[in-house]
Amino acid sequence: MLPVTKDFAVRREVLDKFFEPPISKSAFYDLVKRGKIAELKELRGFYRLNESLRRLGLPPVDQLPRAPAGGLDKRVLADIALDLCTPDEQPIPSELLDQALTGDEVLEVVRLKGAYRQELSTLHSREERLAFAQGVKDAAYMSAQALQ
Repeated sequence: MLPVTKDFAVRREVLDKFFEPPISKSAFYDLVKRGKIAELKELRGFYRLNESLRRLGLPPVDQLPRAPAGGLDKRVLADIALDLCTPDEQPIPSELLDQALTGDEVLEVVRLKGAYRQELSTLHSREERLAFAQGVKDAAYMSAQALQ
């Protein structure tokens, strides 16, 4: 087996695509508990794709399981970071469940999560936190539009 030089951060839904039929939820978390699926400590709910495949005896992948070659844009990274900060107030949009992150994208999400968490801690109501999250998403969208 070739050594894996890079890994990707993915959610359970992406790992499920490697199995037919998909692993049940209870079996998946049993594999996590037994160390067969590698958790990504920096981002709750994300797992190391190639490390998990290796531990399960499957070949690693050299490409992300997604179409865009240029990587995720800043809006998606901001959205993931906000969802990790406010999981009870903002359900994770289904399109984010299939995203895989590179190492650089993980670092950016961790950085954004820290910054957003600090800002969110100063807000007292749910409405203020949701308005802040929407403002961040709007700013990321405008920034991405300006770069095009």
